Amino acid sequence: MIVYTFNVNSLTKRTVNGIEDTVVSVVWERSGTDEDGHVGKYKICTNLDISQVGISTNYTTYSDLTKSDILSWMEETVDMDMVNGEIDKGIEKSRLNEVQIGSGSLPWDPVPVISESKPPTPEQIAEAENDQTDKRVGVGTT
Repeated sequence: MIVYTFNVNSLTKRTVNGIEDTVVSVVWERSGTDEDGHVGKYKICTNLDISQVGISTNYTTYSDLTKSDILSWMEETVDMDMVNGEIDKGIEKSRLNEVQIGSGSLPWDPVPVISESKPPTPEQIAEAENDQTDKRVGVGTT
């Protein structure tokens, strides 16, 4: 059995047809967890149909919106069977321990060297200052 959860990551709002704070898009995520703790996620930005804002009387003000309202909008707008199918695929990949490896972590990529930088000692500073002689050919005093 898979338990699904819904989360709103962000909303975009603006004035539409004279109605301030109209939500025009939603970034949301639905995730599913199976009985063994394997997780699949689906995250997307959904643009809302704002063609009836200011015309229809079926309008919820921004200050009165709830997470349930947003979930209801997403269920009306997006094919949730498709979303759940994508989540199920993610859970299966988790079960198989499938991991996508990006650039910088591939076997042929150079391993980053982490070095501890220590400030120079007074002796090293003096040696470096003495080493600052002009090494160009033909330069010198006569």
